[in-house]
Amino acid sequence: MLALVDGPSIDVEVDFSSYYRERRDPDRESKLLYQWHQLLWGRNTPGVGPFRIEVEWAGGYGLRLHDNGGNQFRLGSDAMVPTWSSLGWARRFNPALVDEIASDHGNFFRLSSTIGGYIVLPRNNVGQTGQTLNQARGISRAIADRFDLTLECIRRHYQEPERLNPLSEPLRRYADFFSLFGTFETYVRFFLLEDIVTPDHSAVRSLMPGFETASLDAPALPESPAHYREYRSRGMAFLTARNARIRSLGL
Repeated sequence: MLALVDGPSIDVEVDFSSYYRERRDPDRESKLLYQWHQLLWGRNTPGVGPFRIEVEWAGGYGLRLHDNGGNQFRLGSDAMVPTWSSLGWARRFNPALVDEIASDHGNFFRLSSTIGGYIVLPRNNVGQTGQTLNQARGISRAIADRFDLTLECIRRHYQEPERLNPLSEPLRRYADFFSLFGTFETYVRFFLLEDIVTPDHSAVRSLMPGFETASLDAPALPESPAHYREYRSRGMAFLTARNARIRSLGL
């Protein structure tokens, strides 16, 4: 276990895209990414924690969060805004959509790989089995790895934990983690997600065009080049705003 208390200062201009180009995974292999997670989620936040965060290595990097009640939670990094540019995703799209994804892929991909494009989600502790939230959102056709739809499921979990949604099973499994924040509004504030929710926190803003708020009944994947262009524009605006929030913390 690596108790990294004084990691390098966060630079929102640095991106981790080179890992993906080398077929590596920064969510497992980047010590720097986890040092920055440690700084962000171990910061003093009114109404939350305090938390003590440790970076650990067990065949890949991870975090261990200690709350003030002596409880421990394993956490892992996950990218928030997919570009769907990998071959596995591209096979699902028509040629015109594949061309659109490639047309401005570099800028979007780089921005989605900055620290503003990452969040931490709970991993299984001893005795917990089943898909993690990260795994479930990646394979769910209703979510397609989109964080706006993931966040809508989290919002519904806080609002009506017994109500079914595409991620209700892992959300219930990790209910103790989400209870650390008490309310959806506090969860949003802690993880610097204000720019993807409405001001009253009653809805999550959709990154896909055609829907004012995130809809779990709408197609999760883009259906045309125009859809993807708008998704890319909204995704980049969110990532830029979140990076600005991170920069303002001065960590």
